Amino acid sequence: MADERAKIDVNREKTLLAVKQSDGEIRRVKVNDSDELLIAGGGAAEGTIGDTAPTVANQIGGETVSSQPPSTAVGKIVNLITTQFKELIIAGYDYTNNLIRTSETDPLNEKYENNSIDVDTSNITADTHYYPTADGAVIDGYQDHSLTGKFIDVDGDLTLSLEVSNDENSATADWNEVYFYDNNADAVVNNITVSNSTKLFSLSLSDMNFRRYRWVVVASGATNTVILKGRNKAL
Repeated sequence: MADERAKIDVNREKTLLAVKQSDGEIRRVKVNDSDELLIAGGGAAEGTIGDTAPTVANQIGGETVSSQPPSTAVGKIVNLITTQFKELIIAGYDYTNNLIRTSETDPLNEKYENNSIDVDTSNITADTHYYPTADGAVIDGYQDHSLTGKFIDVDGDLTLSLEVSNDENSATADWNEVYFYDNNADAVVNNITVSNSTKLFSLSLSDMNFRRYRWVVVASGATNTVILKGRNKAL
């Protein structure tokens, strides 16, 4: 072994000792000029000892398929699979259209919140009332909001408007009135009112890019019915 080490050191060949094939037998390992190990994986190494830039035919075994192979048992050793053009196939590959399928784990078009406001009450006092609360609701995660409902008033007025705020503190937020779309009247309005009668309404806002919102109901009398049903959706 000492003679072999000396020989390699003198020749300064890009080789290493340490791979022992069998008792008493030592083989050399090839590296390139950057001392990167060269591996022959299924193909023959090209070049000879002393080459300044030897190359190796590195190969990975696999199986060419034209359709999805059958499933195998858990823990079974399997081959990598490729297309007939030697392209590696990964999970999600569409064998019919020759492309990679992608999917959304939690699709935005299926993300919605029913009953974001759920009010069905009667005889609210002659005062200003906020729904869902005076602190408002946070619409984070959603962009569209709608509200349907009914007002019945027999001794005065009920007026509905919408306020929004981007304040981080709901307790000290500055609230601002905004316009919304009246789907019944096909018009953009900033309030709806009923006087001594009954009114059904459907209201909506698209791309409501505000942190907080609250619906404001002002009652002039105390004999009434207020029904408010809200919905939020992402897309």
